[in-house]
Amino acid sequence: MAQFFENLSRIQLLIESQNCMSNNENDKAIHLLKEAYLKSSTPNEIYPILHLIGVCFLNQENYLDANHYFLEALEVQFNVDKEMLRTTYYCLGVSYYYLKDFNNAIIFLTKYIDINPDLMQAFMLRGNSYQKTGNYQGAITDLEIYFGKDFKIEEIEEIEDNIKPVLALSNSYVQTNNFVDGIKLLIKASKIA
Repeated sequence: MAQFFENLSRIQLLIESQNCMSNNENDKAIHLLKEAYLKSSTPNEIYPILHLIGVCFLNQENYLDANHYFLEALEVQFNVDKEMLRTTYYCLGVSYYYLKDFNNAIIFLTKYIDINPDLMQAFMLRGNSYQKTGNYQGAITDLEIYFGKDFKIEEIEEIEDNIKPVLALSNSYVQTNNFVDGIKLLIKASKIA
């Protein structure tokens, strides 16, 4: 009976931490999640808690701590559903990207894309990472997927979120001797900025 109440307490902590995360109270959520972690005993209980702590740090743009918890979650994985695993891969790719560790960003974004190739943001981040590591053909492939099949430069939406992928694709085109499209994209970037 005591174990039932311990589990209920862990569940209550998880519910409260989710409420805190919804209200962008990440410090409080981290505290609650760490308390829930102490009350967890199986890998299937521990993995999501470590993942959620990583998400809180990611929301705070504390990418080093986020990586720590995501990697720790991967170490304890056991019968984790594919959705949770893929989300951890994506979060690791994002945090490595913002830490400017582009090789690891590519590794984890590739793992994510291999499971679910539907999130265009993953292609954008991996394409930018490829460009930063000098793999211009990889960058072109991913960024063209991000902008859509058979995209036209003049039809790229002129929004701030597109500035980095436009510049990365422009540079990649120039590096692969496609100067005309590289220059067109540079002009597009100047309109966005």
